[in-house]
Amino acid sequence: MAEDGGSAVSGTVRVSPVTHLRRAYLLSWSLGGPWMSRPVTCVLDEATRAANELIDTGRASAVAVIDEEHRRVVYQYRAPGPAVATVADQLFLIATDEDGGARVHGDVLGLVLAAALLAELVFSRRVDIADDGTVLLLSYEAPSSDPLAHRVFGLIRREQQQRRARDVGMWIRVLAADAYERVGGRLVDAGMVSRESGRRIFRQAVTVYPAASPEWAAYVSVRLHTALHIGPLRTADSVLAALVEAAGLFPHVTYGCGDPHPTRNGVAAVLPASLRILLRHTNAAIAASTFSPR
Repeated sequence: MAEDGGSAVSGTVRVSPVTHLRRAYLLSWSLGGPWMSRPVTCVLDEATRAANELIDTGRASAVAVIDEEHRRVVYQYRAPGPAVATVADQLFLIATDEDGGARVHGDVLGLVLAAALLAELVFSRRVDIADDGTVLLLSYEAPSSDPLAHRVFGLIRREQQQRRARDVGMWIRVLAADAYERVGGRLVDAGMVSRESGRRIFRQAVTVYPAASPEWAAYVSVRLHTALHIGPLRTADSVLAALVEAAGLFPHVTYGCGDPHPTRNGVAAVLPASLRILLRHTNAAIAASTFSPR
């Protein structure tokens, strides 16, 4: 353990010099959902002791203690594991329950995952989205490190080379057809989840993706909840939160913070225009899917 300006750091645990929290949030999460999310007034040692007890007894897979007065995380725990960097991967894990099944309807999940895949190309400056919704190529160089991003970019590039530019709403619908399987496959390749085919839910055979480690999966929700609670939100976090909201999962992530959450309605307002257009088309596609006959 090293000393640095009054803070002690050991692995992923950081304890601030604050000794008494006038008001704090103790967040705890299991893969199945939030176990506890409540304001507490306590001494820091008591909060961290309670957090550790939740981990040790298996009642939570990830915890955080937030100092609201100074707007910072003063204690955080998760088991070490691979980083989940992409918006689509994080959205997939948030939308997956403890059995590996989807928390939301398959059509809706496919649409928000498709939007997340397009957002990843915007982040890497491979594409942009014009005011009229047209997807524009900014580079002909495909992403080299991610086969899924390479595939999505390749589809867009091929259409533009054939002078058949599609608007972002069309791309969302096209990619939604297999976005769940594609993103799930990427997480399988990364060792984050496993794929189990043929499991029956309500007499219907489905493919599920149980997490390899509940701690890794649960921490995605804890991290986003913490970012929403104390900010500032990164652009990727804002997109993730907006897609979580579009999928109807916002109350799941922000459980215990009251409704409406302070950042719920403003999370997309700070985004660049191209991403706001992406989100607008995503919500329109979800609305059309919800009200279309099946």
